[in-house]
Amino acid sequence: TLPVITQTTLSNPYYRNTNTVTFGGSCETGLTITIKRSGVTENTAACAAGAWSYGVATQSVDATYNYTFEQTDSAGNVGTASGQWIRDTVNPVLTFT
Repeated sequence: TLPVITQTTLSNPYYRNTNTVTFGGSCETGLTITIKRSGVTENTAACAAGAWSYGVATQSVDATYNYTFEQTDSAGNVGTASGQWIRDTVNPVLTFT
């Protein structure tokens, strides 16, 4: 059976004009969470009392950042959740004619 992990702290996709955000959700206690950004391992987080939280590294460039959160049990089963943060600090341009 796959470990059950969710990402429920932020809507998906999540638009924000700040340099960092925090993802979080539920998980299987005792299993480490591997955090990947665009498929590359960025960090790990602990699952404590069925919950997890991770503040992403500061980003100063407007872009779309895709994260995957994985838990692997002792049998090698991998449960995944994902989140997308779109950093957008540019105000829209309105043109009236």
